[in-house]
Amino acid sequence: MCYCTISEETTNCSEKYTRHYEDRSRNIMTHGLAEKNGEDLNKSVADIFSELGEKPMFSVPCRVGKPAIGSVRPVKVSFPSASIVPVLLSKSSKLRQSDIFKNTFISPERSSEERAARRTLILELRQKRMDEPDSSFIEQLQI
Repeated sequence: MCYCTISEETTNCSEKYTRHYEDRSRNIMTHGLAEKNGEDLNKSVADIFSELGEKPMFSVPCRVGKPAIGSVRPVKVSFPSASIVPVLLSKSSKLRQSDIFKNTFISPERSSEERAARRTLILELRQKRMDEPDSSFIEQLQI
């Protein structure tokens, strides 16, 4: 049994949330990196970063989710510092020009709530582009 006061419990919860958010701010997800038996994710991720002109230190990358036939699981990459994440995200458009990684995309790690909100925004954006074919885009979770 816990004998904490409400303020202590609130502080612990906010600290856990902050710690969890900070952990996500140090991570990126790479989508579209082909899965192979006996793959070397360290080399594959390092090749992606070298294509972007960066050589950051990162921890061991890992696939996220359960393997399924016909789908490619994303790769989660963690960094010791959150400062490299915006740099890599800003350079990620260079991957489209690459012959090897043209179908590979980099995104920040998002919580399930953030993914749901983004999914809704993308559907709204698609509808808006069909109605008004101008250059609408998503910025700061707004169209």
